[in-house]
Amino acid sequence: MLSNAVYIVKIDRKELPNKYIGSKTNCYYKDNILYDSEGKPYWGSSTDEEYHELIKDCSINKTIEIISWEASAIEALEKEREVHIEYDVVSNSEFFNKSVATINTFTLPGYGTYKHKDSGKVVRLPIDHPKVLDKTYVGVTKGRPHTEEYKQNKRDYYKSNINPFKGKTHTEESLYKMSAGHKRWWDSLSEEESKIERKKRSDRARNTFTGRTQSKEHIKKRTGHKKGMVSIINIDTGERRFIEAKKYEQEYDKEVWYTQAKYRMIGRKKYINVCTKETRFLENPIDENWVLSTVYFGNKIREYRECVICNNEFGINRSEVNKNTCSRECSSKLHSKRSSKSNKGRKKYKNTKTGEFKYFREDPGLEWVWWTDPNRVIATKTCIVCYNEFDILKKQKYLRSTCTRECTDRLTANKLTKKDDDKDEDCINQLSWKK
Repeated sequence: MLSNAVYIVKIDRKELPNKYIGSKTNCYYKDNILYDSEGKPYWGSSTDEEYHELIKDCSINKTIEIISWEASAIEALEKEREVHIEYDVVSNSEFFNKSVATINTFTLPGYGTYKHKDSGKVVRLPIDHPKVLDKTYVGVTKGRPHTEEYKQNKRDYYKSNINPFKGKTHTEESLYKMSAGHKRWWDSLSEEESKIERKKRSDRARNTFTGRTQSKEHIKKRTGHKKGMVSIINIDTGERRFIEAKKYEQEYDKEVWYTQAKYRMIGRKKYINVCTKETRFLENPIDENWVLSTVYFGNKIREYRECVICNNEFGINRSEVNKNTCSRECSSKLHSKRSSKSNKGRKKYKNTKTGEFKYFREDPGLEWVWWTDPNRVIATKTCIVCYNEFDILKKQKYLRSTCTRECTDRLTANKLTKKDDDKDEDCINQLSWKK
């Protein structure tokens, strides 16, 4: 949100002066830096050359602190004037300020110099003044013809001061730096600041192009020579051609002739710097801080969730979007809950031929045995007394060795008689040894 600030700049050096107090309208403060309405860092409007040299010097530490935020530009100027008088900035050797702030139409924003279209009277008026809007007052140079001498001097100036960059092109590295810098600045904006910036750009474009018709030559020059064309490169010879896209699709071998975008990405992968979050397409990582973007975003914790079983908080990455449990144990518990809910009202059966298990609501047939039936046969054995085969049921807690009660009694009686015979034999052996 843009506002009006009164600030103080402090430069980290022992020599005096090393401070400056000023005010700025339509600005915002972020990460200890003051930005103007266009998103550029603002350090003041001092006329002292040494001050600006110190600001440009990156080796010198400097800070800017906000003294107060004001609701309007006039209040900001009034507050700046009060602070100037309080610190006596003109005579104080600590400050770069050379005068105390004044309040007039030349210092207030939103004012311009205009002249009356009939009388020629020159005044300072707000840019949204009714007489400015209805063209009663116009710009001071409007309708004033330039002399031939002025025009010739202007031509000579432009001839002798040719742009040093004319005829040159940016390298890929410089283009990348410019785009990366703009991207970093745009990402640093908050939602409100980005909305203001988008509106500002749309208004600028609307004011620039609305009501203007482009000539056919301009449209042809801007889009005609590239429409339906493609730039291709031979990966074996390095030859470049600018041809029609249809011709490229029909006549050229795509394994040898690459488009310019595809050619640039040969052998490159997308890497990201874990410290600065800068992304590049590289053949090999520059240092340890550069990792593959797929690895970085795959392992990066995107959000925290609460486990549906134990209610503990856990983090998930891109590959775990559908994860709702914190551990394998909780996952197995959740699975068992879901399976029990899905099989509610069903019984577990086992196929006696294949050994397969399934859940059925009704009896499926002779081949299927109810697995939880207490009368289900779980084994078949041979009686050790009568040697007849018998079945053991699920409800019986131990595996019997006899088929009936009678066989059990006979087995017990045999065991007791055998024990008595063994005791008698032991007594005879002891008596014979004493003799």
